[in-house]
Amino acid sequence: MALSASSLREVVKPEKLAEYQRGLTGLCDDKYNPVGDRWFPRECCAKHAKYDKRVPGLFKTEYEGDETIGLCSKTYIVSKTIPSKATSVLMVAINLVRKAKGQKPKRLQCPVRTTTQCKFSSKGVSKRRIKNPLNIFKSVLRTGKPASGHNKGFRVRNNGIYSYNQTRCGFSYFYCKRRVLNDGIHTVPLDITLCPKKTREDNRQEEQEEEVGLIDRLTEKDLLNMLN
Repeated sequence: MALSASSLREVVKPEKLAEYQRGLTGLCDDKYNPVGDRWFPRECCAKHAKYDKRVPGLFKTEYEGDETIGLCSKTYIVSKTIPSKATSVLMVAINLVRKAKGQKPKRLQCPVRTTTQCKFSSKGVSKRRIKNPLNIFKSVLRTGKPASGHNKGFRVRNNGIYSYNQTRCGFSYFYCKRRVLNDGIHTVPLDITLCPKKTREDNRQEEQEEEVGLIDRLTEKDLLNMLN
């Protein structure tokens, strides 16, 4: 779900803000009905926050990130940058290199590094065999050319087990549910008219039109044959 603001609270309507806040902090009790009029887990205390985390029916935060790319249904990626410090193994290696060069070991500060963490979904393609998923999604979004993935596994067929290797185009740029604008971000509804399901009245009207058309096509000779 994408929001037009930095948090969910900022997009709540002013007349619904009190009700939203009451569902978060105003129901600090142990009644049996865990959901009631609430949509989100409570934030009143740590006890109820842990309890609501296991309650089905509430909207819970699955993942938060800085960037998201959604190519089509069930094919998306969310990434975020997190800081990470150098490990002690790296610091020991640096001191050993300095000792080998004849330099005195010195107290080093752990450099702060950044790593990119991703959560993605790829329908029809095995996630375990995808390397650098963020680069794949960005390449499809920028170039408009689809990308493929590789599937490998076992299948049971005719009372036997077979291995298979499959290359599948699982990262498609084409989106059929809405029309994507030139910027590649915004979408608008499709300008097509779907054929509705016919009712009994429509079928009856079509039958009457067919009968009228049949009568118009009859000649005088056909009428005489029908009368005889």
